[in-house]
Amino acid sequence: MSNHACTTSEHGLAGDGVPPDMESGEALASPSDFKVEVGAKLLSVREEARRKREEAAGVLGCSVDKIGSIERGRTSVSRMELRALLDFYEVRGEQRADLEALAEKARKRRTPTPWSASVPPRLKRFFRLEETALRIRTYNPDLVHGLAQTEDYARALIGGEGVLRPAVVDQLVRARMARQSRLSGPNPVELTIALPEAAIRSGVGSPELMRGQIGRLIALSESDQADIRVIPYGAQYRGRSFPFTILTPAHRQAPLVYLENMLDGVVVEDAPRVSEYEEAFENILEV
Repeated sequence: MSNHACTTSEHGLAGDGVPPDMESGEALASPSDFKVEVGAKLLSVREEARRKREEAAGVLGCSVDKIGSIERGRTSVSRMELRALLDFYEVRGEQRADLEALAEKARKRRTPTPWSASVPPRLKRFFRLEETALRIRTYNPDLVHGLAQTEDYARALIGGEGVLRPAVVDQLVRARMARQSRLSGPNPVELTIALPEAAIRSGVGSPELMRGQIGRLIALSESDQADIRVIPYGAQYRGRSFPFTILTPAHRQAPLVYLENMLDGVVVEDAPRVSEYEEAFENILEV
């Protein structure tokens, strides 16, 4: 594994063996993805009809905030609500049929994932995004990313503070390992990990544990499952102190950014801010 560039992979969630539709990404998409697409299309047809959110809210007898939430893909729209909106926007024919079919997919119940019972609520949106992402770019100044961790590394990290019961540690470790199945599944994510050399040398746990972890990175690198960039000591680059992950989910052209601290997980969707993180990541790769 070189000081500057090697290839490895870190994200992986369970695939069902169904070959993906490479254009639509439908095999990867979850109901949450379809909900986002329904919202975007409703926003588009409303604007084409030159109607305001206030008018749409009057049609449904709801708040303007709810219309905004629907259009951002955060709130589901019922069949009756969708029919009323499409009538109001005068959407007919094939366009209407396609939107109604998409909304049906958005209303389906999610298939339980191996990690769903183990993950705290503040992290679930990130894991759902990770589960269907077409591309992930991630940087952490201190730790190997979860999708590239060995079981021993994950266990040392999760249980290291001694505040969780052993059964809870076991559950969280199993969840983390389950997420890695996407790396070798039928729909592998395009993954790039930027990792400072110090994060590998200082490590987590014993020297033997870290040898196993480095071996895992090398194995992932050699199998071309991801692109790992190891940043040498002393390198200067933008954003070096702050971990962040850039995700490009299925059914969404624009990427978004996930930030996590001790108490919160925050998703950044504002395009100019996301662009700043993308520029910072490119700067890291150029070191």
